[in-house]
Amino acid sequence: MTQSQIIKLLEQYKIKPLQSLSQNFFIDSKLLQKILNKIQLPDNSSILEIGPGLGSLTELLVQTRLPVIAIELDKTFAKILPEILDNPANLTIHHQDILKSKEVIDNIATPYTVIANIPYHITGAIIRLLVDRVNPAQSINLLIQKEVAQNILSAEQTLFKLSVNIYAEAKLLANIPKECFYPQPKVDSSFIQLIPHNRYTDYDREAVIQLAKLAFQQKRKKLSSSLKPKLTKTIGEYTQNIQNLLTLRPENLTIDNWIELYQGLK
Repeated sequence: MTQSQIIKLLEQYKIKPLQSLSQNFFIDSKLLQKILNKIQLPDNSSILEIGPGLGSLTELLVQTRLPVIAIELDKTFAKILPEILDNPANLTIHHQDILKSKEVIDNIATPYTVIANIPYHITGAIIRLLVDRVNPAQSINLLIQKEVAQNILSAEQTLFKLSVNIYAEAKLLANIPKECFYPQPKVDSSFIQLIPHNRYTDYDREAVIQLAKLAFQQKRKKLSSSLKPKLTKTIGEYTQNIQNLLTLRPENLTIDNWIELYQGLK
């Protein structure tokens, strides 16, 4: 959709975009299509979209002829979207909060792909919800704030990066300037792709993340200090590898290090 089309729809339905819900609409369909062309969609799959809004992305997704399941919190958007798109037969809309939609997601037939321009203010919560599902998506493709994408993709180790990468591999699909949206946000965006993996399914990944969270709360301190509440023995009683890890700060550990540390402290 173009900016003029978006403005016309907003006026027609007497809608004022809510900044509190990150309601910024994509207005560069050609760029959006180029990004979608990078995403592999199996013939027998379906698509999950989050927060379709006025359908800038949805109109391209339904053209794939694959089933599109959209979850929309805003009651008005959920009601008018089928009408805007001429009631496509392959579109199903659920009017509910994505963060309360585990049952809907877990009942989507596999394989499925997530493609969404998600609300930026709950990006972390949405990503954590999507990567930790009983029936993970083939790929999770999200338009998010550029700064958040850089956090996930950077070489620097952070708690958020750990909590994503322990479940999925991440890569950049495209950077999106803020001029591609209406109303124009204050920040640039990025389209990233997450590919869920089962590399660490033999371990309690949530427990590993919670251990790291405790350490990152005092990230300037060595782990021997920040993880003191978790130490059940004197440091010298642990294996040499664990002792070595405890001399480091949280940003110095890889995912494998965190798992080794968690297992060693149990």
